[in-house]
Amino acid sequence: MEFHATFLVLHAGRILTEYCSHSDAGSRHILFSVSKSMMGALAGVLVVDGGRDPDCSVIRYMPEVARSAYRDCTVRHVLGVSVALRFVEDFVDPRGSSPATVPPW
Repeated sequence: MEFHATFLVLHAGRILTEYCSHSDAGSRHILFSVSKSMMGALAGVLVVDGGRDPDCSVIRYMPEVARSAYRDCTVRHVLGVSVALRFVEDFVDPRGSSPATVPPW
């Protein structure tokens, strides 16, 4: 497995600086729990500034997941990572489990 380190500073819509180690614009980067933190911060902004309701059904905002394990979940469930799925924890397998394809328990 090859690892990449990437860092970017964005301010007022402009890239101030960036660093890419062993990667380019087409490289994939697995962020693991960092993704949850970023999505949680973005969701907080949307709730405060955009009037989004964290207690609404996920399918209100993403109807394409209506036939997945997320069908009965609220946005708050997803943000709290409290959705129960059958999941194979193999992050580099492109055929691995995905919430959109795995049936609920």
